[in-house]
Amino acid sequence: AVVSTQSTGQSIIKEHHDSVMGDTFIREHIEDLLKNIRTEVLVKVIKPYTRLKIEFVANRLGITNAEVEHLLVLDQEQDKLRTASLAAWTKQVTELTEKLSAASALPVR
Repeated sequence: AVVSTQSTGQSIIKEHHDSVMGDTFIREHIEDLLKNIRTEVLVKVIKPYTRLKIEFVANRLGITNAEVEHLLVLDQEQDKLRTASLAAWTKQVTELTEKLSAASALPVR
């Protein structure tokens, strides 16, 4: 279902390229949207396999081998960013908890 949704989206963009890409907002965000959709589809396609070839995935997604490789690298980079963000958030929550604990130990006037 997701693969057909991606294909439908790509065919709409190709068919209505001038009107779709003529909209400034859409033009600025379409690449990110397509990357997100392709990444979701990529995960669904590769999930049941332990080994596969880039060519197989490219054929299933209807994109080039280079685009598949880029999505795989992009997904790894996003994982690193999410991990770093989570670590920073955890540190801030810990510091806040320590400050609140220290403040509650002070006598109230």
